[in-house]
Amino acid sequence: MFEGGYPEVSIFWEQDGIPCKCRIDYLRQSGFIDLKTFEKTNFKSIDEYVQDYIFRYAIYIQLRWYEKAIRFAVENKLPVFGTEEQKQFVSEIQGYNHGIFFIDRKIPNTRLRMFGECSELWEIADRRIQAAKDIFIKYRDMYGMKNAWLENAPPVTYNDLDFHQLYIEKCKDNDFEIEEDLY
Repeated sequence: MFEGGYPEVSIFWEQDGIPCKCRIDYLRQSGFIDLKTFEKTNFKSIDEYVQDYIFRYAIYIQLRWYEKAIRFAVENKLPVFGTEEQKQFVSEIQGYNHGIFFIDRKIPNTRLRMFGECSELWEIADRRIQAAKDIFIKYRDMYGMKNAWLENAPPVTYNDLDFHQLYIEKCKDNDFEIEEDLY
């Protein structure tokens, strides 16, 4: 799986006046593999955990972004940042297969998940990417590219009434399950 390609391939481009970038964990002729390490801390099966992880951390957006970056680089003959071999390699990409390789940090649990035709999932990712672009354009137009993007608004102060009562009760009862941020 990690042969015939290159690790850590970076692509930088500008599209619609927005500077864009990505760093692909492993790029192959047929697409790419993203690596995710984790520590499974619950009683779900590894397969359930991986599927939940993809949605909890919106990994599908990252996959779609990488695909768009590769397509844009190939179609516009963009240079990539890496070795000369990597630069040549990107120009010869022939496929856009997406994959995530999950590696458990504590026990020898791994899973490879490839993505086929996921048109509804990619539509959701495209909308989220467009929303991010819209936010970028809004603040770029408001503040420019040389100033901090700080709104002149007073800070918000929360009190207990701002939070859902069940959340407060769970915190009091220590039933609230806090999951670690897993990378």
